[in-house]
Amino acid sequence: MLQVGDVVRTSYAGGPYLVLRIDGPCTCPQYLRWINGDDSPSEPHYHLTCHSDRTNAGRPGLVWLNGYRLDGTNVWSGDRLEVLGSRGSIARPRRQLDLFAEAHG
Repeated sequence: MLQVGDVVRTSYAGGPYLVLRIDGPCTCPQYLRWINGDDSPSEPHYHLTCHSDRTNAGRPGLVWLNGYRLDGTNVWSGDRLEVLGSRGSIARPRRQLDLFAEAHG
């Protein structure tokens, strides 16, 4: 089950992405279907706001993964999200010297 803090990648070789927010469920129509005049509702799904170290623009930023069920399958295609780990698993390793560093923030 997808949750905030998961690190995921897509079945079409996208990612890794850190899931920052999950919105839904909603039944909005698939975008291409909608712009062609079909606004019939889709199966309930979620929209994920994620962080990527490298977006299509080649720099860190936000990306959106739309139309996913919480099991990682997509309601509009055969795409699937694979959970690689969680935010805890990608945290910077701590070093002994960090105990004596000044706290910032």
